[in-house]
Order: sequence, then C-alpha cells, then structure tokens
Amino acid sequence: MHRLRNYTARVFEGNGKYRRIGRALDVFLMSLIMINVVAIVLESVHSIATEYYSEFLILELVSVAIFSAEYLIRAWTC
Repeated sequence: MHRLRNYTARVFEGNGKYRRIGRALDVFLMSLIMINVVAIVLESVHSIATEYYSEFLILELVSVAIFSAEYLIRAWTC
C-alpha cells in the first residue's frame, strides 16, 4: 500500500520519470476546468440551458466526481 501511495504522490508531483504522466494529468484537469467554464457561460443563456439541460447536468456530475476523486487521492497521498 505504501508503494502505491508513493507512486501516486510522485505522479501528482510530476517530477523525474513521472513527468510525462503528471503533465498529462495536469492538462486533463485544466481542460476539464476550461470545459466547465465554457459550460457555465453557455448555461447562462436561457434557450441553450433549457435545450441542453441533460448534457449540462451530466457534465456537472461527472466533473464533480472527477474533482472529488482527485481531491481524495491527493489527500490520501499526503
């Protein structure tokens, strides 16, 4: 268990031989943040919000799940 925790911490730090996967994780998370920003802006338009309500809801739920998992994993690695 300690090895997994150590490996995960190094991936989140993105140093040394874990730089590539750490960078990919960072790019993924930043992209997800930007997608959410665009979704919030689009959702502020009433006609778009009503037409794509289900899609916005799914995006929100999936994003919250991903960010929550990331937070819990980072806390676990400390």
